Amino acid sequence: MKKRILSVIIAICLLLTFALTTAFAVGNTNSDDTKLSLDAEEPGFLTGDVDLDGVVASKDAVMIQKYLAGIIDFDDMQKSVADTNGDGKINIFDATRIQKYVAGVIDEF
Repeated sequence: MKKRILSVIIAICLLLTFALTTAFAVGNTNSDDTKLSLDAEEPGFLTGDVDLDGVVASKDAVMIQKYLAGIIDFDDMQKSVADTNGDGKINIFDATRIQKYVAGVIDEF
């Protein structure tokens, strides 16, 4: 029961983070969503492209949030590209970096 409550609280916090990042980025767009550097470990995959569709978008950040809340699971490739800051962990900082990229606040990982 405590684990479920904690998962819900984390999910809510992550969604609020996403909402705030999006709210501050209104009007600031990035026209080249595929500009990110390729993942060093797996040539041909983009860092941040968690759904592996070839584009880094806000849905990739949402997938990290769902992963952290225990709602979905990642395969090894998704875990590799989800670590956007290269610290060896998948956490809210990775989702935030994707949101910043999509919003145009940063232009690469």
